[in-house]
Amino acid sequence: MGSFENTDPCVELKTRIPELPSIMRRHGWIISASLMEKWLKAGANSNPESSLDHDITTVRMDWVLSHGRALAVYQSAKANKVWMSEKAKTRIVKALIHEKDRLPKMVGDKLEIGNIGEGQQRNPGNALQFHNDWQVQYHEYKENKLTSPLDDMYGALGDFSFYYLVKGHVERLPDQGGQPRYRVTLNKVGVYVKDNYDFNDDPFMPSQPLGFWGCKSPYIGKFPLPLQGHYYVNNKDFREWRTKYGKGRGGDFLVFSDIEVFDTNETFEF
Repeated sequence: MGSFENTDPCVELKTRIPELPSIMRRHGWIISASLMEKWLKAGANSNPESSLDHDITTVRMDWVLSHGRALAVYQSAKANKVWMSEKAKTRIVKALIHEKDRLPKMVGDKLEIGNIGEGQQRNPGNALQFHNDWQVQYHEYKENKLTSPLDDMYGALGDFSFYYLVKGHVERLPDQGGQPRYRVTLNKVGVYVKDNYDFNDDPFMPSQPLGFWGCKSPYIGKFPLPLQGHYYVNNKDFREWRTKYGKGRGGDFLVFSDIEVFDTNETFEF
């Protein structure tokens, strides 16, 4: 029967993968169900970055931050101003040096820098390029597989990262030791979530578990219900569905939330 437990006479799981979103919806897992339905309809693809239809509308920052465990990670990163980390500043400076012909020539002159989503707007086709061009830092969120509740956020995203955009200006300062000096001032920060929606596994590890799903009742849980029909589901089951039953469907893609923007006031020189 494959990688799930045969504890009841239910029909083989792999033919019924498309029924799982309906169980999610009966639990109120609207975001999870929407993303899984998109995967089930998309053309077969095992590389999320190669998708031409990344999702930029389903997951919203206010929804993510309505979950206390995600909010705690977000607030910690914000308190530590991760967009001003050494890695973030290095990325900003490298981008400026790459376009050194645009840097201010006269002392006191300024150049607007950065993008928090208003200029080059994201769409499903350019979301990955926007991400690669403009994000300056990230902060990981990891679910605790033992203690995190099995809820809509767990089902939709699992582990993911917050990414940071910045906007401000760079100003020419008096030369120092015959070398040009600049001051970067950041006054806006944008934050968004990015995640891979896929069912890929580490080839050296067991397939990632996705819980127990009832086939006689709309049950989802980390543990099986005694004497109840259920399936044990893991990533491999979805890949096998794509190969054997998907008929060219089952496509991995990237998920991007909307961008939350807030004011800041930090400077550094280079």
